[in-house]
Amino acid sequence: MTDPDNRSAAWSWWNWRLFGRWMLVNAAAYVVIVVGGVALEEFAWTTTRDLADDHRLLVVLLVAIVGAGFQGTVLGRWQWRILRERVPDLPRRRWVMATLVPSFLVWLLAIAPGAVDLIAQGGAHSARSGMASVRRSSWGR
Repeated sequence: MTDPDNRSAAWSWWNWRLFGRWMLVNAAAYVVIVVGGVALEEFAWTTTRDLADDHRLLVVLLVAIVGAGFQGTVLGRWQWRILRERVPDLPRRRWVMATLVPSFLVWLLAIAPGAVDLIAQGGAHSARSGMASVRRSSWGR
């Protein structure tokens, strides 16, 4: 049997307002990251298409650095602003690095290789034209 005083003490640290802000900040950060990713892909397509064919590993590394840098910095800084309410001594740089390092690994191992393949095949422009033909065929036009 649990002691009611212990149970209320355990939940006294929970703050619904803080949790709501955490969810909102993370959702907003991922929207910004996706929009920024599209902009970065457009820029990368116009500048690195030939480079992607000749130096694939270098381009994968560059895409991972830029993508993870953007994601880790945006997400880390926004999360840190909320976390410092509960952990006031948490250094901003330490938290940003804690989001940046795993972001870099994900970008390096999963996202960047696919992005480089897309760039080498013609980038977003070929993907858009492919999607337009899929839409036309699915709508019967």
